Amino acid sequence: MKGILLGALLALGAPVAQAAQQRFECGGARVEIDMFSGAVLHTWVRVSRDVRYVQMLLQDAEFLGGRCQQDSQGRPKVVFQAFCGGSGCEDLHNWGIIDPLKMQTLLAPAPGNALRASEVLGFCPTPLEFRELMSLDHEARLRGIPEISG
Repeated sequence: MKGILLGALLALGAPVAQAAQQRFECGGARVEIDMFSGAVLHTWVRVSRDVRYVQMLLQDAEFLGGRCQQDSQGRPKVVFQAFCGGSGCEDLHNWGIIDPLKMQTLLAPAPGNALRASEVLGFCPTPLEFRELMSLDHEARLRGIPEISG
């Protein structure tokens, strides 16, 4: 299925997600989005400040990316998407939100959670563009990590 989606994107001339690991600041905290391999291939989001951190491991995401965004009250939030990219993946959903000031996970990515993300932020989040997303398959090939099925 993911091969069909990738083929369709290439045929349409759409940019393919290729962002490498992401690092940015949000509310004075450091945000890192990356991947690692073990028994299965994982992606992770880590928000850290001094010695405190919040880390979320994601096993089934094929695409992952995030940004720092203010909520409707002007407070910074780490907002990210993690989704599989197939036809049944609800790509416009699967939001994760972390509060970098309180170092607290407010929302974990899950199918159909766009309404909950809207409640947390005070508005509907804008989907990330492909250039903002890390493609797990692309990064694994670049890093020489063999494809591991979970």
